[in-house]
Amino acid sequence: MEIFDENFCLKNRFYDKAIEQRKTNPLYAKVTELQEEFIEKIVIERNLQKQNILELESYAQLLARQKSKFDIVKSNFFLHKLNDIEARLGSVKNNLTANGLFYGTFFGEENLVDFSKQTLALQDILLGQIYPMSLPVINTKTLGMLLHKIGFSDVSVLNIKQTYTFENVKQMLNFMRQIGGTNCLAERQKSILPKQFLQQLQKQYSNNFELTFDVNLFFCFG
Repeated sequence: MEIFDENFCLKNRFYDKAIEQRKTNPLYAKVTELQEEFIEKIVIERNLQKQNILELESYAQLLARQKSKFDIVKSNFFLHKLNDIEARLGSVKNNLTANGLFYGTFFGEENLVDFSKQTLALQDILLGQIYPMSLPVINTKTLGMLLHKIGFSDVSVLNIKQTYTFENVKQMLNFMRQIGGTNCLAERQKSILPKQFLQQLQKQYSNNFELTFDVNLFFCFG
């Protein structure tokens, strides 16, 4: 079953723009800071070349680098958008040199729980139908087991939760778009949301505009 419209992501210019903006996002910066603390020692111990790195952030990169080899593959806030995740991660494993490092993120099972409840209820009221808006999540244990199953070794998974406060719904949505990219779920609503949707969502939050992100940081070796 195709969960994501990968062809849409390959062609959509807004998806590329979201990738460009991602590295300016505070959550991305926090994740990167934690990752750097963890991998600095590993790079030295395993004699990995930091310049021989693939930063996997888009479908285009995934397709273009299928036969290349890297000491390090890094992928933040992208892997949760892959169809057939087990096969795709197996392809990433083939990109690694012997003993190479693979690290990145997946959203945890408590990611944006309140936002999901608010938007699903509102869709049902205003649209008479529910469309998926939140991206797939995975818990820490399942992620570790998946990476082991694919053949990665010395798997470590660190879970973090970060809460951010905003002035309005528009800021919230822009923040989410930066960190997760354009909604490319195959069953997403294709038309533009009605104006009253955002207006009503603004009222529902009652000036308490918060988003809590649940992120799993993983580190493993080929």
